[in-house]
Amino acid sequence: MSLVDYTLGFPRGKDRAGSHRAPPAGLDRDDSARFARGAAIAHIRAMQTDAPRRAVLGSHGIICFVLFALAFAVRSVGLGFGLPHALARPDEETIVGNALSLEESPDLNPRFFSYPSLMIYTSYGLSKAMHLMMRFSGDTDAATLRQLFLENPACFHWTIRLFSLVCGALTPVAVFAAARRLYGTRTAIASGLVLALCYLHVRDSHFGVTDVPFVFLVSLSFWQLVKVFQRGRIRHLCFASIFAGLAIGMKYTGAWLCLPFSVAIVQAVRHLTVRRRQYRFAAMCGVGIVLTVAAFAVTSPYFFLDFSRARDDLLWEMILVNKEAPIAEGINGYVDHFRVSLWYGLGWPVLLVALASGVVMGLRKSGRGLLIWCLPVGFYLYTGLSNRVFIRYMDIVLPFLAVACGWGIRAAIVCGCSWWRKRPSAARWVAARRATWRRWVPVAVALVLLIPSMRRIYFLDQRLERTDTRLELRQWLLQNVPPSEPILWSGGWSAMPYMIHHVPIRYLHATEKVLPRDPDAVPRYRWIVLVEWPVAYYLMGNRQADQERALVRREMASRYQLVHEIDAYKADLPPELFSRLDHFYMSFAEPEVITRPGPGYRIYRRIDSAGGPIGRVGGSLGGA
Repeated sequence: MSLVDYTLGFPRGKDRAGSHRAPPAGLDRDDSARFARGAAIAHIRAMQTDAPRRAVLGSHGIICFVLFALAFAVRSVGLGFGLPHALARPDEETIVGNALSLEESPDLNPRFFSYPSLMIYTSYGLSKAMHLMMRFSGDTDAATLRQLFLENPACFHWTIRLFSLVCGALTPVAVFAAARRLYGTRTAIASGLVLALCYLHVRDSHFGVTDVPFVFLVSLSFWQLVKVFQRGRIRHLCFASIFAGLAIGMKYTGAWLCLPFSVAIVQAVRHLTVRRRQYRFAAMCGVGIVLTVAAFAVTSPYFFLDFSRARDDLLWEMILVNKEAPIAEGINGYVDHFRVSLWYGLGWPVLLVALASGVVMGLRKSGRGLLIWCLPVGFYLYTGLSNRVFIRYMDIVLPFLAVACGWGIRAAIVCGCSWWRKRPSAARWVAARRATWRRWVPVAVALVLLIPSMRRIYFLDQRLERTDTRLELRQWLLQNVPPSEPILWSGGWSAMPYMIHHVPIRYLHATEKVLPRDPDAVPRYRWIVLVEWPVAYYLMGNRQADQERALVRREMASRYQLVHEIDAYKADLPPELFSRLDHFYMSFAEPEVITRPGPGYRIYRRIDSAGGPIGRVGGSLGGA
């Protein structure tokens, strides 16, 4: 606190920890000035004692707890959706499977580098801890993780989903801390509230995959980068670099943190002389790079020790991202990410306020605005080049857009109050309620902007609590179809009623593999299951999927009868409400149009199949 702030902050004549005592009599002007300076310093030291600091930290702690509790509550509903179905959320089975493989690996090498290794190691560590606790409590006699997996596979998915849930609930707290350093407490409250009730972040916090833990680590790194931006201390840069390395260890996309790192370091050295600036810049860049690589190496050591395999996997992922997928034909990344991922994920009011805030920050040439917007803009421009529009790709920009929206809310309130105070009666009314305005108006405005997002969260959580259609299909097939009778399956692989350990309930012949080799194969199958969904989740593309489905229906026209139906959504829904690539059987734009998770099914039986079982078709049959 400066002497000017001290003088203007308190009325004269009041005793604040001895800082406003009247000077002793008989002092000349210079002695009186020295006494005043000493009194000011004494007051500043008094303000820095434990009592006011505890009060401030206590109020911030309450705010952080409320944000965490709110975020945890909306993310915990429906957390066990789809279990024990293996592909209720694709990619979870990849993490669980690679974590289980570590138990039998002599060197803890996952031999899988399409993802970094931190999430796999985390899943493995949590699974081991869960196994030990279950054995201690007598809930299992399994000696290994694989035996426990065969006995109770759902607990492994529960473990990583709980980890993602906790990371998702802590992320608004990290955003609050970063925004408070940048713009103050009231802006931070609005920013944390925006992310706590952000629909896209809430949805992805239900999934035991890398996205939400990655966003949490990015938010922690950004929080420390704000301190680097303001103070330029190496200590804060070390923490920011460690969190950045952990973020890259969770997901390779964390390398985009190099943009805010550059802005923060340049700001930290710009006030120095030319020579000192060069040395300081080189030192800070060196420290940042070394610690980031070290943190990544600790969490993904075999990326370097098994570099040839890691390089091949990483290059393959880059090819997939940049290669035009047949199923994604006609998708424009820039348009769809804005029109779907962000428009519905944040809610259009929040998105528009954040974008307007970015425009104002750009016009003001704000250094803090550049720190906030460099990563979202750069990442969006790069990601939009590809037509592989996975909604979760936009998770990384959510903390930054939340801070921008919080700043926009606060700036709008300040401008509105300034205009209102010009009216004398209004000025007295505002002055009498200044504390209430400052405390509650940003929260109220943020909640109004979040109405579209909160509506989608309500319907999403409500639907996720209901039974998945794939579980109902599995139960029906187990009860009505003999294990020796194969089934012709026409639909996406993620709709198959798998057991949790990757084994179908029986041998299923996928039409995209059967028909190209044998176009007359359809009548030889006793049972046919058709997956009904507004968009076809086929790897071969929508045109081929439509042709295949037409062929199956033509062959079935007079030979098969419908014996069972499982519905999951309202009829005649427009395909625009659904993502073509995200194999999650829910509508992202309007979750209320889905009655429960999972696709619809139509099960057909051959009319002449009332007799005994037929022989095998195309290979060995799996057991029930």
